[in-house]
Amino acid sequence: MPLDNSPPACSSSQSQDGSSGAGDDERAPISNYPIIPREDLTLGAALGAGAYGSVYRGTWRTGGKEVQVAIKKVFMLEKEADILSKVRHRNIIQFFGVSHTNPDFFIVTEFAENGSLYDYVHKSYSSEIEFDQVLTWAIQIAQGVGYLHYEAPDTIIHRDLKSKNVVLSGDLVCKLCDFGTSKNLTHSWTAPSWGGTAAWMSPEIISQKEGITTATDVWSYGVVLWEMIAREIPYKGLTEFSIYSMIAQQGVTLVLPEECPQTLNCWKIDPKDRYDMKQVLAALDFMKENSEVTEQCGVFLRHKAGWKCEIEKQLKQLEDKKIDYAKKMEELTKWERALKRREESQRELLEADPLVLDGDVTLWDESHVCHWMRKIAVALLFYDFANEMLDRLVALIIHHNISGRRLLDITPRDLEYLGVCNIGLRVKLYRFLLQLNHSRNEKTSQTLCFSLVVHVTMYTRQSGYDFLPKFRYKIVVDTDWEDTYLVSIKTSNFIL
Repeated sequence: MPLDNSPPACSSSQSQDGSSGAGDDERAPISNYPIIPREDLTLGAALGAGAYGSVYRGTWRTGGKEVQVAIKKVFMLEKEADILSKVRHRNIIQFFGVSHTNPDFFIVTEFAENGSLYDYVHKSYSSEIEFDQVLTWAIQIAQGVGYLHYEAPDTIIHRDLKSKNVVLSGDLVCKLCDFGTSKNLTHSWTAPSWGGTAAWMSPEIISQKEGITTATDVWSYGVVLWEMIAREIPYKGLTEFSIYSMIAQQGVTLVLPEECPQTLNCWKIDPKDRYDMKQVLAALDFMKENSEVTEQCGVFLRHKAGWKCEIEKQLKQLEDKKIDYAKKMEELTKWERALKRREESQRELLEADPLVLDGDVTLWDESHVCHWMRKIAVALLFYDFANEMLDRLVALIIHHNISGRRLLDITPRDLEYLGVCNIGLRVKLYRFLLQLNHSRNEKTSQTLCFSLVVHVTMYTRQSGYDFLPKFRYKIVVDTDWEDTYLVSIKTSNFIL
């Protein structure tokens, strides 16, 4: 039933051809969504946290009753709310509305009583999961992904499909959730960018060498399927960097036993060679209707001790490669330490520098803000500004479109929601923001002095009428200056 590298049974259909695509839709205004008053919501226990927000169990008072819901607190309303508001499927989490809490937003969805598929599958005390249940879940997840690819108003790539983003309702129905990294498409192609979690990510997302199609979800789906059958965490114990290297550079896939009775083509390195979700569903339906194949799979699951040994052997081999990588990196680490010592020797000079780029801050785009943030990171070497924190902030600056104008409006609380949890580091960063504001105010409030010649002229003439004064006067004031001094004056003070 899992996925191998054998030739596909039939060619991939649409959504695999890499035709021209369109960019993401612009962020929709909050008025596009059902609005839930903040006072109708009560936050409960935290359920989890991701790159774009934290999720809580909550209560929604509506129609005279209390409904258990999941509440996701986000810094800004992004694609997730827009996508959830447009889709409706039994195997996708139901969207109820949004609530503006100033400065945050709440995205309110249905609550899944049985938690994530990841927790359910990997609980050490949970009973053996029968093949019929695994097959049912596999079909439900495939139906949800297939809806996103073929039936939703816009073609949607989830991009972060994994067992932690599949939740189980009270009656154990799988539902897809967390669309924070998803992409809207008008066709089947989008520019590559980071999104997803290493063990479930496809090679094309890791390498970013080609456009991302719906095939990337097919790869991730295969990992989820392997996870349900093996009841093992993919690439357990390996760092994300190691997983990136092994998948993208060495073509490593999760181990499959030769005795596996049925295979799907989800792990082809070339996305065009993978099944699409229609083909995956067709294969699963065939398995469901074919009692012989179902029995073979059931027997395999009951006697998979040999497979467990193969998985452990692969992890041991990958761990050995990881150690080899560590040795090769040792020399690079020495160079990095020497570079860090040189940077630290200049720290006082860097901290004294206002760290302001040329030009008006309000005209900065995201690239300017990222560059400024990198300069700040160098200045804060002693404050343990880790590379992971810098990479995260840079990614969020780009994701949230934080331009120079928006940068000036960021508060300490905003920094906390952006992932700066260390209070001391948050204070340091906010001081730099205040310094940036102060530097801009000094630039924009500078006194402009130049010579201005004022000509005052009086014209006089006789009126020519008996009923008017004999003479009439007109005073004209004109100015003159050199052309090179032409400026636009918003506010001026004249001293006479």
